[in-house]
Amino acid sequence: MNSVDVAAKIESIIACPQCLGGLEIEGEDVICSECKAAYKKRNGKYYFREIRESDRPDVIDRAKGIIRRHEKLYAFFVSVVAPTFKSINLRKFVSAEREVVVDLGSGNTNVNDSWIKIDYFDYPNVHIVCDCEKLPFKSNSVDVQYNISVLEHVSDPYKVVSQIHRTLKKGGIVVSSVPFLVPYHASPHDYHRFTSSGVLNLYKDFAVLELGGRSGPFSALLWIFQETIASLLSLGSTRIRHILLVFLYLALFPFKFLDAVFLVYPFRSIENIASNFYFVGRKE
Repeated sequence: MNSVDVAAKIESIIACPQCLGGLEIEGEDVICSECKAAYKKRNGKYYFREIRESDRPDVIDRAKGIIRRHEKLYAFFVSVVAPTFKSINLRKFVSAEREVVVDLGSGNTNVNDSWIKIDYFDYPNVHIVCDCEKLPFKSNSVDVQYNISVLEHVSDPYKVVSQIHRTLKKGGIVVSSVPFLVPYHASPHDYHRFTSSGVLNLYKDFAVLELGGRSGPFSALLWIFQETIASLLSLGSTRIRHILLVFLYLALFPFKFLDAVFLVYPFRSIENIASNFYFVGRKE
């Protein structure tokens, strides 16, 4: 699917994030016909928030931002070098006939050319730059809302989930992954962790299709170990700590694959020691 098709999808569902009014586009100016709020559209991309460099204060997060701009490098880093083992490909829950799919908090990852990609930052693959607590979509207009490792980074995940529920069509699907036992990782902030019952409470307005552990205890132990060693050996230097973390990520990442055995072990208690959970739900 080409960019014209995605643009047509966006135009069919886009709305003012403040009042949900229609939008009038004149060159780079995007004006709400109801509340007159003003936004921008440049090179086919919508901007519903101002971009500030201060949003990305952490050195590691700035480094992530650079890596994210190189799609294949970032995909390699996430799937191989990052400390969490992903036991399940969540894309399998998005069927081909689902026409309007929103990747919420996509970063620069391009899971599918036909998906609408949203992020807080202006990455090359992103179509809409906005605050996901105020989604710029009409109510009941989206088939699938896909968010992976996003909700821990927003100040009010319940507000985001309410926006996900509002924008989904009846029968629409949400696919989500959230952390449980993982260290602090700002991007640019890190606020929340979720138990399995916490996930159910977060998505209480959805019918549960699947809930399970996506990463197990070896991912959690590896990440905590890496952070602990880097902190101990850095002697209080943030710069040294960041260098040590990169070295430890590269040196120790194979240990996370022990989760591949644990996650199929029939007597595991994944609810107690999962690194993160995935959730698939349907709007009734």
